[in-house]
Amino acid sequence: MFILRDFSAQEIGKESENARGIPTTSVAQAMVAKNDELNVEDYELLEVAQAAIADNKVALGREILDRIAWGKYSDPLLGVLAAHILLIAKYSRESNAQELLPFKQKEFEVILRNTANLLGTRHPDIIALRTESEEWPLENEVVTSPPLFVRSWRLLMERSHSGLPGLLPERLWSRVRGSMNIVPYFSWTRANSPFSRQRRVGEKKLAKVVRQAGAMSQTDTNVSGYTSAENTGRSLEANISKQPTVEDLAAYARIGRSGIQQLLSTANTVPELKARLARRVNLPSSVSDKLFDDAELEAVVKRRGK
Repeated sequence: MFILRDFSAQEIGKESENARGIPTTSVAQAMVAKNDELNVEDYELLEVAQAAIADNKVALGREILDRIAWGKYSDPLLGVLAAHILLIAKYSRESNAQELLPFKQKEFEVILRNTANLLGTRHPDIIALRTESEEWPLENEVVTSPPLFVRSWRLLMERSHSGLPGLLPERLWSRVRGSMNIVPYFSWTRANSPFSRQRRVGEKKLAKVVRQAGAMSQTDTNVSGYTSAENTGRSLEANISKQPTVEDLAAYARIGRSGIQQLLSTANTVPELKARLARRVNLPSSVSDKLFDDAELEAVVKRRGK
């Protein structure tokens, strides 16, 4: 169930039945139960599980995980959450993670299969979890609707850059490009919202940064108004723009300008550079392939090798 929430800039904080000015967030949420009323224990388990994947923690331990996994028969989403918690344990860097909750691939496979029987094999969160399956790997699946959880989206995004570029089609990205960090759910702004339009502007700016980076040379002191980073000793990010705009921040999200400099200066091949840029700003392969020109990326890589 996708709950569309509309707010007006003028009506925020006021009671109004006509708050329709600025569409903001479409939040994907779901609560599925076999009975008319959700069991209190299942509700508590749902809260615990959601907190665990939101905080990236496995401290809840084996007993609680077992209860969450069994709870999927009254609320199938608990099965999705249990599988995600196991993946947190698998990749956790905490020294005692494997002691608190040892990851077992076989256990993950069983939870995944059983949950798929309850939710359906085409459920986007099930497809996302299959990216970590050894017994039930993805082949040529295409995700047509957003998953419920942001961790599922990240799994799908990563897989789109490692062998399945069509997994997340551009038409789906056009709906959710203005994604928001409201964990554990995958939340996004509507395609026609100011936030999504801002993101589109930011993506174009990022492509422009890459193009300008490739245009700079070691010998030219000034190309297209930008001073060569090598000749001045200053970092590339300092030469791109003295003051980042709101659109810049929207495009660079969790990477920052210094992060862009690091990516541009360390990638050794065009596919590697493209994938790194896309991952850091949360672009699926279907989008990054169109946003970044291979010839321009090649110029960046060659320039770095000089």
